[in-house]
Amino acid sequence: LKSDDDEEKSNQADENGFPTKKLITRKIKAPSGKLGIVIDTTVEGPVVHNVNEGSRLQGEIFPGDVIIAIDDVDTRAMSASAITALMVKTANQKRTLTVRGVAPSK
Repeated sequence: LKSDDDEEKSNQADENGFPTKKLITRKIKAPSGKLGIVIDTTVEGPVVHNVNEGSRLQGEIFPGDVIIAIDDVDTRAMSASAITALMVKTANQKRTLTVRGVAPSK
């Protein structure tokens, strides 16, 4: 599994002057089959709620990551159930997930 990091936003301050966390967009090469992630619907878009123990995406995708695309399909306005249906539909092939989240600590 590979992820390509693409920094999108430099460190900025919030309304109180505290530094905000750097958000990055990552492309994750997901294998065919079940991915072992739990997704929630939020106002920010579909968000990874949990990465199950033994998931093939452990260490690549993290709770809080917003799934903004699967392959070339924009998923930002999709519900968790719509994302799940799309993943099931494409389960027999490799997929590229584009996520936006805090840079993982190394």
